[in-house]
Formats: sequence, C-alpha cells, structure tokens
Amino acid sequence: MIMRLAGRGLRSTAGAVVPVMFNLGIAAGAAVGSGVVDLWGAGALAGPAAALVAGGALGVAGVLRSTTGPRPEGPSTTRARAGMLSA
Repeated sequence: MIMRLAGRGLRSTAGAVVPVMFNLGIAAGAAVGSGVVDLWGAGALAGPAAALVAGGALGVAGVLRSTTGPRPEGPSTTRARAGMLSA
C-alpha cells in the first residue's frame, strides 16, 4: 500500500523507508519490553502488548478509511477485457 501511495516519483524512497521503519519498531519494542520485564516481570507484558495491537488495528483502520478513493491504474489493478486470455 505504501508503494502505491508514494507514486512513481517516490517509490524507491518508500521502498527504502519501509524496512528502516520495521527495524526501528523492532528495536523500540525490544527496548520497551526489556524495560517492562526489568521493572515488573514478564507477566506485565500482556497489557502493553494488547495496547500495541489495539493501536495498530486502529491505525490500519484509519489508513484504510482515508484511502478509499479511486485506485491508480496499473498492471495489478486493471482487469483483462472480456474474451481475452491472459498469458
């Protein structure tokens, strides 16, 4: 979805930013998780984990709601005409 939203001019930048953001999220999650375990023990991880899942679900729902406009045309979004066979 990010590549589609970035457009042709920023696709390479978006492609580079995605793995960087994943790695930053993993590092931040590991740091916060180790802090929670250090302070309150492993049993305390369920609350922050549930909050992250709920926040992520709300974020995805918000993005999907805001991008329901017309889809860009391209090979992955166009359908073959009736009677034509795809290769």
